[in-house]
Amino acid sequence: MRRLLKLGALFLILATACLVFCLFLSKRKEGLELVLGTSEVNLDSSSRGNTGQAISRSSFLEEYGSEDRKTADDLEAVYALLTDCRLIFKNFASFYLPDNQAITSFLSGKNPEKLIWIPQSHFAVSAEGELLDRFGTPLFFHRISGLNFEIHAAGKDLVMWTSDDVIYPSHRWGKASE
Repeated sequence: MRRLLKLGALFLILATACLVFCLFLSKRKEGLELVLGTSEVNLDSSSRGNTGQAISRSSFLEEYGSEDRKTADDLEAVYALLTDCRLIFKNFASFYLPDNQAITSFLSGKNPEKLIWIPQSHFAVSAEGELLDRFGTPLFFHRISGLNFEIHAAGKDLVMWTSDDVIYPSHRWGKASE
């Protein structure tokens, strides 16, 4: 009898956890629907009918590179975009995103849903299609696993792999190093 009660209690705990998780996902989806723009954006001027759905609000679009923020804040905003991708695309780990240019292209609408987190015309996107830090140096994306990235900015000296580089997330207390 005790074993049956324990199994019943375990079932209730699991059912409650599943319900909470489902509510979280539905709220997340509602939140995403609120920030999706309603206008279509042309992804490629050379081809007709290649349009995407622009994300109209994000910390990246609103604050990236602003004078009152730090490089670490900028990298956190980029990391948040990648987190959104992981939530929207359940198979995100399967996308081949080997470098800055591929990641920027993905975030600029070259993805299965044609969602645009970063417009190609954004000041932080170079002519080569790379995402730049606030000093104009391309970011370096280190894909730690299929779902996790580490983002590096060269810092004020404009040289990657020196002591002033900024890394997000840092392995020190979960904060970016700066």
